Amino acid sequence: MNVQTTLDQSVPQRLAHVRQAMAVAGINALLVPSADPHLSEYLPGYWQGRQWLSGFHGSVGTLVVTPGSVGR
Repeated sequence: MNVQTTLDQSVPQRLAHVRQAMAVAGINALLVPSADPHLSEYLPGYWQGRQWLSGFHGSVGTLVVTPGSVGR
């Protein structure tokens, strides 16, 4: 999935872009973990997709993106 967004977009804008790409690709859910393939203790910026996409800065968590939005 190739989603090009800029760093200055807000979280809702990023999620909207991802959801649009998911719809085009026929994807029903996207899992974004807070770990890299090596289970490093300190994640390099490249692997901090969950934090970038959701705005959640906690140390542990998995983001699940679905087609619909969920209220807070």
